[in-house]
Amino acid sequence: GPVLASKFSPDCCLNGTRVALDVLGHFGLELRPLACDVRVYNRVWWEFLATKGDHPGSEEESDALVAAGGWSLGVSGTSGEGPATGWPWHLVAVGHGYLVDSATAQFSRPDKNIHMPDVVKVSAPQFPDLPLFIGNQEGSVVAYQGKPDITSYAHISGFQHSPWNTAVAETIITIMSRARE
Repeated sequence: GPVLASKFSPDCCLNGTRVALDVLGHFGLELRPLACDVRVYNRVWWEFLATKGDHPGSEEESDALVAAGGWSLGVSGTSGEGPATGWPWHLVAVGHGYLVDSATAQFSRPDKNIHMPDVVKVSAPQFPDLPLFIGNQEGSVVAYQGKPDITSYAHISGFQHSPWNTAVAETIITIMSRARE
């Protein structure tokens, strides 16, 4: 939460996942990284999806939904929305029936009524075999689709055991250890 937010920008899912894996591993919970496609919706857009069962079928329908307050965004390696400025997927930690996303803050769009915490930990016993949908009290919904065949994150500096990632993990471990005393 606050330590990650103070050390990394909100869109640093590679660093955040590396730190989460190291911290949780220190306390005996071994998780693994998993690349994902992610879609995020505000309440208006999600209710449209729930009613229609699909995304808008035309630009006019999408424009009308946005005019009514709907909003969504995505992180997908296959979005085709122009050149990628960074790694095109989202990285989370999974295992033992849980998903830990240490970079959900990047999805917050308060002006669009999308409100996300810094970190999410949820029970996800069937993920990544099935998509995972997480909703919150504000009506924001995050949809995760696991991409287990994508492992290119392993070679990117943000995911490495760098001195910076290690220092952040050690800070969090110290804080958590003191809290357990």
